[in-house]
Amino acid sequence: MPGYLTHIIFGHKILPENIKNVKMYNLGLMGPDILYYDKSDPKYKIIADTLHEIDSTNLIKRLKQESREYALGFFLHNYLDKKIHPRILILERTTNKSHTKIETIIDAALLKKEWNTKVAKLDKNFFPQRLPASFIRIFEEELYRSFGIEDVHLKDIYHTFLKNFSLLYEFYYLKAVLVYIMYLITFGNFNYKDYYIFKTPSVDILKDYGIDILWKEAIKEVVPLVKGIF
Repeated sequence: MPGYLTHIIFGHKILPENIKNVKMYNLGLMGPDILYYDKSDPKYKIIADTLHEIDSTNLIKRLKQESREYALGFFLHNYLDKKIHPRILILERTTNKSHTKIETIIDAALLKKEWNTKVAKLDKNFFPQRLPASFIRIFEEELYRSFGIEDVHLKDIYHTFLKNFSLLYEFYYLKAVLVYIMYLITFGNFNYKDYYIFKTPSVDILKDYGIDILWKEAIKEVVPLVKGIF
């Protein structure tokens, strides 16, 4: 899948003028990925994988009744995943870089191209501090009704997501140095270095990776879809 920042950049590239709650929109742009952050139960990864693969039309329609912004963001997340994920899988084989490292490079290159900034300088205050109780209830009910998924504690998952998102991006360069040191002294057993990047890559890498043309196609294709659905 594309990286977290790539999803946010994409969503803001086509941000509708009548979007009121931008933070809920940003959260929707994360799609099911927030479940990957919670390691307390292996079922959450399975649920996230499932939500990436199955038809989420009914879930999006139901969530739209509570938060149009979130539903739109969720739709865009799924769309961009389907557009770019196959290319990233190819890049894994052709570049010998990990999936995470490729995502990190693309995130940084897109930030430079689209927002003219770096990951370390980016204001990461993207998301609401807490979710409305009605939204949590509808989300959990629809997961059970449509997919038979139960015991998803969205409030706890979201708290973990916020904590870990901050842990990943705050004091970015300091943590980048630390994870590289830990990688070396543990002989690769502690390996989070692919989540960080020191030097912002040239935007030309988007063309080299074949992302540039997919990005342009995605924006062109999705705008009429959004108008038709939302």
